[in-house]
Amino acid sequence: MRSRVVFLYENFLGGTSAAVSYIAQRLMLRTRFIYRVIKLYNLTGQYKKDHVSKATRKKMLTTRVVKPAHRQILLDYLMTVDSQLYLDDMVALLFDCCHVMYNKQQIYWALKEQNFTHKQVVLHAKEQNERKRNQFVSQIYENPGYTASMMCFFDETHSCTSDARRKYARATRGEPAFKPAFKNNGRSHASSALCLLSIRGMVDVHVYDTSKGGIIKATDVNFSLERFIIATNCNPYPGANSVFFLDNARTHNAETITALCMSHGVLLFFLPPYSYDLNPIELAFHSAKARLKRIHPTVDPDAMLREHLHECLMNSVTPQQACNLFEHCRIPIRIIDRAYADGGLFPSEIDMMDFE
Repeated sequence: MRSRVVFLYENFLGGTSAAVSYIAQRLMLRTRFIYRVIKLYNLTGQYKKDHVSKATRKKMLTTRVVKPAHRQILLDYLMTVDSQLYLDDMVALLFDCCHVMYNKQQIYWALKEQNFTHKQVVLHAKEQNERKRNQFVSQIYENPGYTASMMCFFDETHSCTSDARRKYARATRGEPAFKPAFKNNGRSHASSALCLLSIRGMVDVHVYDTSKGGIIKATDVNFSLERFIIATNCNPYPGANSVFFLDNARTHNAETITALCMSHGVLLFFLPPYSYDLNPIELAFHSAKARLKRIHPTVDPDAMLREHLHECLMNSVTPQQACNLFEHCRIPIRIIDRAYADGGLFPSEIDMMDFE
């Protein structure tokens, strides 16, 4: 009976949790028994326990630990070759290299003793040039002529109904969480926003209704920069929001943006390629989208997406949180910059008052 449970769970039903109720109805078994069998199979690779005492089983596990040499082979492979192996892949790897058969539980505890945990993968662009990135940080971010109070970052973000929809729900054990929804045949309501961030928080946000791809035309970007963002929020250097940063998107490399910044006396800098971790506005977008899932209606996701996206972006970060994001992106924050972020005077105005 145990073998039939494992066979159905692995081969026919895809190993999903919803399959437990189906197996229970087909084989006329309790779901609790099925869960125990599957748990034992996932931990040890066996569907039946050995008839030994607890003391003997504990002794078997403690005496057959992963040897230090075998453990080092596994750690070196994870750090240099592939860190996304499953536990059964690690068992097969050690068997091929060392001709010793370990079980999943022994591999798990061996990794845990070395502080190796299972976590979500963060993709790292191979096109990043570390030399250019360090040079940019030393020449621009750490330059005393460009303080954090002068810096502002411009970028666009995109959100559709699938991004604003909550991904998790509650249901009884063994049953999936269903939600009725209209079939949109690939057509989804979406909105894109052009945003400007400083150490005082999100300065300006302009939201557009776009397709599901979320592409904003270059004409719309230039129009927003010329009429609203640069014209109303930026000042000539060395004033507040006088050092303007852009990424290397295709719509940002237009000559009109360079000419617009020069006409307003604003310094324009482009971030190094694939250096989203040096752009604090990217971190603010993560906070805004997490807030969007909380306040956006769950009954009709298409309703008021544009208004809610604008509200979440404007309230995404507080001034102190914005300062922390700047520091996270390797931008030095002085005490006087934090005072300015909380509503104080711009540092140059303080210097003029001291001179008087």
